[in-house]
Amino acid sequence: METTTIIYLITTFVITSLLWYVYMQKLVNKYNILKNDFEKVNTNISKEVEYKSDEVIRNFEKQISELHLKVSEEQQKSYKAGYATAQSEYSVSISPYKEEFRHGDNGWIVNNIYHRIEVGYQYQLFIRDLPVLAPAVIVNEVLEESKREIDQQKVKAVMDFIESNIKTLIENSNGLLKFQKN
Repeated sequence: METTTIIYLITTFVITSLLWYVYMQKLVNKYNILKNDFEKVNTNISKEVEYKSDEVIRNFEKQISELHLKVSEEQQKSYKAGYATAQSEYSVSISPYKEEFRHGDNGWIVNNIYHRIEVGYQYQLFIRDLPVLAPAVIVNEVLEESKREIDQQKVKAVMDFIESNIKTLIENSNGLLKFQKN
């Protein structure tokens, strides 16, 4: 009886060990399945978060570009309104400028004449057609002669050159500058 008892005990032990082994294998399989499922879910969540964040970023970028467009349109409207106000209320009168200085005498024997002509342009700011400041003078050319008179053809050529430059400026000013002939 003793051997049968030992055989029963060993058999019981082997069967129990085998059952525990099978049970442990099932638990390991379940663990691996749960681990894989968790990784898949985690990956899916990461991808979904990434997709949603990309979508939110695209919406924000779209809103930002729309706001930039609105700001640009508003700036353009403000600029045009300010420009129209400036055009109706402010103007700058610009004209050729010539001033002559003579000193001395043109005699028969002794000629001690000094002749100087400053040529340029002058401009003045007007608000509602009223002068605001004194005219400013810009001298572009100074013609000087001593012992004789300055050739008037030189003076006329310089004046014509300055007048053509003034007219070019006025054409590009969109009505803000006004030509005034002296």
